[in-house]
This record gives sequence, structure tokens and C-alpha cells, in this order.
Amino acid sequence: MKPRIVLGALALALASCTPPATSSRANLIGTHDLVLVDELQGSLLAGRGANPDGSGFVVGGIPSRFLYVTSADTNELRVLENYRTGIPGRGFSRAPNPLETLSIPVLDRPTMLAVDEGRNGDGARVTGSYVYAARPGGAEVSVVSVARGRQLGGRPMATPAPVTAIGAYLAVTPGPSAIETPLPATTRLFVATWDGEFAAVYSAVLKTDSEEIDHLDFQRHVLIEQTPITAMLVVSPLASRTLDGTPFCDTRACLALSTRSGAGLGGETILVDPEAGRSARLAFVGPVRDLASSSASARIYGILDEQSCGSASCGGVVAVDVVTGTTAAGFPRALDALGLPMRPMRGDEGLITGLALGAGGSVQQTSETQSTDGGTTTLVGLFQQYNELGAFASSTGVITWFSGLGGSIIDVNARRSTIVSASVRIPGLLPDGGESFTGEDGGVLGSNLAAVVDAGPIDLSLTWRTAEVPTPDGGAWYLDLSDGYLDDQSIAFVYQGQIPGLVALPTSAADGVRLATGGLEVRAAVGDLVRFETFDGTSHRDCGRSRVASIGANFLEVAEVPPGCESRVRFSVRADGARPVIVAADLEGYLGRYAPGETLTYSRPYVYLPAEVTQSRAALTVNIPVALPRNEGSFTSFQVQGAMNALQVTLDATDLSCYSLLPGQVVLGNMVMDAVPSSVSNSSDINFRWTLFGVVPSGNGLAEVNQERTRLGALGINDGAFCHR
Repeated sequence: MKPRIVLGALALALASCTPPATSSRANLIGTHDLVLVDELQGSLLAGRGANPDGSGFVVGGIPSRFLYVTSADTNELRVLENYRTGIPGRGFSRAPNPLETLSIPVLDRPTMLAVDEGRNGDGARVTGSYVYAARPGGAEVSVVSVARGRQLGGRPMATPAPVTAIGAYLAVTPGPSAIETPLPATTRLFVATWDGEFAAVYSAVLKTDSEEIDHLDFQRHVLIEQTPITAMLVVSPLASRTLDGTPFCDTRACLALSTRSGAGLGGETILVDPEAGRSARLAFVGPVRDLASSSASARIYGILDEQSCGSASCGGVVAVDVVTGTTAAGFPRALDALGLPMRPMRGDEGLITGLALGAGGSVQQTSETQSTDGGTTTLVGLFQQYNELGAFASSTGVITWFSGLGGSIIDVNARRSTIVSASVRIPGLLPDGGESFTGEDGGVLGSNLAAVVDAGPIDLSLTWRTAEVPTPDGGAWYLDLSDGYLDDQSIAFVYQGQIPGLVALPTSAADGVRLATGGLEVRAAVGDLVRFETFDGTSHRDCGRSRVASIGANFLEVAEVPPGCESRVRFSVRADGARPVIVAADLEGYLGRYAPGETLTYSRPYVYLPAEVTQSRAALTVNIPVALPRNEGSFTSFQVQGAMNALQVTLDATDLSCYSLLPGQVVLGNMVMDAVPSSVSNSSDINFRWTLFGVVPSGNGLAEVNQERTRLGALGINDGAFCHR
């Protein structure tokens, strides 16, 4: 009986360690940061290439084989193995005792991680020998050997002052082929510090093959007075980078440094050469609290700091180009796919909590295809690749994917924006001979006729749609609508329409013929109609009209004040003269004024970037017919169907068991994204797939999202999401 008792107890112990179907357990307590780390192989860094048949092969170690994550409350690091020979799925590295998970003791409360990182000849990310752990306010750093799985020296190393940020750079030289990259002899650790009066950046050079390290020799490079460094990013060299026309950080790494001067007091971000001491401003639209680099080192992305205005309205993700800069202007804001300065991307009203970028990243989207009946279209799944794929998480639990080079959130809905309907509205006559859409009794006057929209044959290869709307006299409206720019809304073309912003403005007898416009007089033209109103204590009534005689800064002058308008209280301006057509949209607002027969061309940044878009176009082009209803206020209205859905997901907290106590919203913190290896069967074949990892600080978890299976809504275990705890 005794052997049976022992075996039974062992079986019970093993069963208690078996992870549930929706999570794997490593006793993570305090997940704050994570880094993807390559497996080293002798003197070669990890490299992944492609065979002629398209299949992948690995040279040297395996890229992104390990994921290091903090377990801050237990003062240690844990290691998730993305690939395990002969074992399907992922799992945490085991300790020498296979019943336990590997624990790497480091300094107390580790919340910041960095890894030796460089670029091979193809520009691909490679990592080296060490992972570094630190915490804000601690004057020490732990150096962890990737090959040995332990903290070198058996203790943290002292830093010159309390640490606020860390980073590391591995200067690599490609071997005979770009992916056969040898491990260099040394690497460099950077630490940003703050002693209450000065911020500084120090570096220490480490041999990459050290079995033990007992101290770090630091050299100071940067000194900033009276403001701390809140974020630091090591930026790889770029051969084409210049400052004031001369090479700048073209052969050695730069540092992007963000500073803050206190809540509401602003801050700045600079790119600095730590060796030469040259620096230039990075033209972010506000203070930045976190930084990330593009794969080609040509762009730097930043999370704007919401404290500068006190709400999420000034937050978002935006990028600057770090190729050509000047000392006077700095390095400029990056341009989007239209060639316009990139706008901050915001997924919802939440605060942004994490940011990740992946070169050549792929994500699941949709494509529009012709249905079997030939008269309709349908959506099918599409695995879309981007030169620069990004994702950010927010405090609402939403994860949003974006195109870094497009400068826009990705549109998962492949149906193209279209004009779905049109109508013509003509006012009726009042008893006094005037025209209005409303009678004196409050009833409706005039006509409202639906117009025919001829969209013509659908060409699914095009990312825009056209429409023709005939007019009664044999003319026609011609519209060209590009996808990804305009959300659902109505766009109206109004003959002698009221000019937005110049409606119901206050005035009095003291103004005489000069009327204050608050800066919007630029929308008016000499000859426009000005309508005055009085107020009898109950309602406003017309008292007379005049015309614009001249226009100045913040004012316009009328030819005369109409008789009977001595007690006027407000005025409005209607377009007339050579360009009497006012164009306004529900969401876009005022689009300008035009003459019959002219062409409107409206360009704006993408709202969402659709799949398969390869070039930018104007958002809307409209050829206005010459013959229009000439009644004052008559208009033709077009209804836009935007067909846009942001590629946003949440994680199903209940299904994924991402919480140790009560289930709650899964909010990701720091994130990483890459094509990571995995084994999908009991064979040793390596399969690389694009995966997003993010820490869940409030749940002591590590979330994983398979980007090949993303869809809108809450992702569960059957949608490629997973939770490691």
C-alpha cells in the first residue's frame, strides 16, 4: 500500500499544478513590465530567414523565444517560453525542480525591464546577453544573464543616483549574410537618474560573455537641471539621419529623452547624441510620458501626457520623424498617408496605458468580395500585413490597432464608404412674399424630393466609390468618395445659405454699420446678404436686410442699417454674389463656399485606415452642376454611409481567468508585439505567428492575443486570447 500512497500523493500534487484550459500559472504577483528576448546560440545572435518556398528557417538562436516579465511583489523575474521543443503551446520555464517555475531573484520591487537590443543588416531586432531590471527611485540595477538564467553577481549593482528610466544598446555588425549576425564583444547599459535637483544619463559598458559582474563603471553623458527625465528610449543609428545638414547619430545610438516640469507646466522631448552632446527637439504636440521606436529607427512614437491638460482629450499616440532635423526647428512631426502632419490617435475616452510596435506586423481584417448572386457583396477574413503595425491599450480595457506609416487607426470593415441617398429641399412662399421652410402656423412649407443616386457598377479593386445624381434640367452631380475618411453624416449644398459661424451674432445700435465677427469674417464676401433681427421679449423677428460693403480684421461693414432696425439685437450673413453655395456637413462642419459649376475637393486625415489601401486620395470630390434651384436656402443633401469600424478588441475577463480574485475588466499595461515562435503539435517544427503580449497589473496576469484570430468585441480562449498567471 505504501507505494500507492506515494504515487497518489504525487499525482495529486501534479494535478494541482496543472493549468486550467484558459490560463497558465506561475504565481505572478506584480506584473508591471515585460521584454521579448532572443535565444542565443554560441557566437551567433538569433536570426530568422525564409526559404525559397516561403517557409521559415532559423539561423543561430530563436528570435523572441523568451518573454521576461516582472513579479515585483516577490522581487523576481519569470520567463515564459514561447517555443518548447516537442511540446505544443507556451509555458513558463521550469526550475531545476520541475514541479516549480523558474524564479530569477533581482532587486526589490522590479517594475522596469530592458534588454540588450540592436538591429541586424536587415534592420530586424536582435537581442543580446543580458536583461536589466530596475525600479523608479531605486539607486541600483540588476543584470540578469539570459544564458545562465540568473542575476550576475548575486545582487543588484549600484547606480550613481536614483533611477527613472533604463535602456540598453547592442552595436552589431552583420556576418556573411544579414541574419548571420555575430554577438559583439560588448554592450552598453544606459540609466536615467534624478537626485532631486539634477537629471542625468549615465552609461556602463559590459562584456557580453561575462560569467560574473561585481560592479558597473558608469560614465555621465547628459545633465539636465531642475526637471526629471520621465522616459528614455535608445534609438539605433540611421545612416541617412542628419541635423543641420550634417550626419547625426548615423553610426552610433541616440537617446530620446522626455522631461516634465510638473503637472500642467509642460515638458519637452529631445534627441541627443550622448557622445558628442549635440541635441535637437522632437516636435511632439505636447509633453510625452512614454516612447517607442519604429523598426527602421526613422520614427519615434510617443504617448502624450494627459496631465498637461488634466483629461484624456490631450492624450493619444503620435510620431515624429527622426531622419532630417535642424537645431532651430528640431525633428518634425511625422506625416500620415496623405502627407499631412499626423494627428494624435485616440481609441476612446480612456487613458492610454500601453503601446507596442511591430515591423511587418500582421492582423486579422476583412475583404469585400462579390456574392454568388452577383448583386451584392460580402465580407471575408483577410490577414493584412503592415510595414509598421502598432497597438495601444486604454484604461477602459480596449486594445486599438493602428498603421504607423498611415498614421491612423485601422478600419476592420472592408465595405467602402458610399453615397446611399440624396434629396432636394426647396422652401415655400410666405404671405409677405418671403421664402421659408416653416409657415407662420409652424407647419412645413416647400417640397422635399428624393433624388436618384446612380452608383454604377462596383469595382472591388478600388478603394473609392463614385455616384451620379441627375438634376431635373438634364445636368448631374458627380461625387467621388474615398474610403476611410468620412463617417456617417449628411452633407448639404445650400444656395444662398447661412454662413456657419456668422449666424445670430449679437449687435446693437451702438455698432452702427460695423459688425463684430470674432474672426470668421474670412468666410464672408463683399455683396453677401446681412439679415438683422429684433427681439420683442418673446421671439426674434426680421427687421430688414443689407449687404456687406467691406471686410476688415474681426469685423465687416454693411452698406447701411435698414430702416426699422434701430433696436436690432443680432444679425446673420447669407452667401451671395459669385459664390453663393454654402457646403456644410453634420460632422465635418463648414466645407467652404462655391459657385455653381465649380468642383469641391475636400482632403482630411484618415479617420480609420482601411485594409488594402495603398495610396492616399482626396476624401471627397464633388462636381457641382451649373443649374441649381435658385430659391434662397434651397439645398441638395447627400447621405454618406461611412462603413467604418475601428479595429478594437477587449479581453473576456471571465473566460480568460485573468484575475486572482473577482473577475473584472482586463486592462493592459506595458505591451510588446512580434512574430513569436511556437510549437503547434508534438513535433519540433517552429511556427512563427504575430502575437501581442501585455501585462495586467491589476490582475497579476500576462495576457496574450493571437493577431491571426482577432475580431471585434470581447476575445476569449476560442478567439486566440490567453492569460498566464
